[in-house]
Amino acid sequence: MPGRLPHDQLTPARLAEMQAAFERALALEGTDRERYLGHLAESDGALASRVRALLAAHERTGSGFVSPLGHRTALPLDGTTDRWIGARVGAYVIARLVGAGGMGTVYEATRADDQYRHRVAIKLLGQHAGNEATIQRFRQERQILATLNHPNIASLLDGGVTDDGQPWFAMEYIEGEPITRWCDARRMPLAARLQLFQQVCSAVQYAHQSLVVHRDLKPGNILVTAAGAVKLLDFGIAKLMPEALAADPDDTPLTRTGVRAYTPEYASP
Repeated sequence: MPGRLPHDQLTPARLAEMQAAFERALALEGTDRERYLGHLAESDGALASRVRALLAAHERTGSGFVSPLGHRTALPLDGTTDRWIGARVGAYVIARLVGAGGMGTVYEATRADDQYRHRVAIKLLGQHAGNEATIQRFRQERQILATLNHPNIASLLDGGVTDDGQPWFAMEYIEGEPITRWCDARRMPLAARLQLFQQVCSAVQYAHQSLVVHRDLKPGNILVTAAGAVKLLDFGIAKLMPEALAADPDDTPLTRTGVRAYTPEYASP
């Protein structure tokens, strides 16, 4: 197509295109999915190939924490990547990578001591461990989660520091799908969608009453479980209310670098 960038240049626009095509394909099954991928291949063969690779990876790794492609780092699609796989962190052994983004990396892990068996999601800084501002923000996220106790917000379970000094925390592991995909896949009527959104509003209201502003509300951070329960995730760029209401909300130790963390598609103007 004239004017299109080479397909190997994964620009933000291209990543958003991949994300949209992947989510649409994931919502379809059987012949409907193949028909969609066939039409996609006719118009954009490279995009269709990438979507097929993402679907294959999704089948291998299942769904857990789901984050938009635009926030993933350059990691292999099968989730078998770095030194943390199989490593022990606190009382847990890391099993697999489930998501990576600008503010850290999330793994599935299982409690490994003889107390009890429990599956959790562990968040580490990963490649950002050497950035002092990011470390400070990570610790703030952990502290924010420690103050929140709501059925529609993923709960903090544990936390600490690894042997090499990297902070980490463990949250409840959520088996779910982004709220938009969950609704579309089940062809939910408007009334049912509004009932789900009431759960989202309840979580956000509670956070605000706790003087916490999430600042990154988007479908990828709002999962719905098989039972229909909403779970709000990822307070990585959240702020405490007094900071958010300051005369210059971006003039804080965490954001004074001139680089703002946000999701372009969902951030306020």
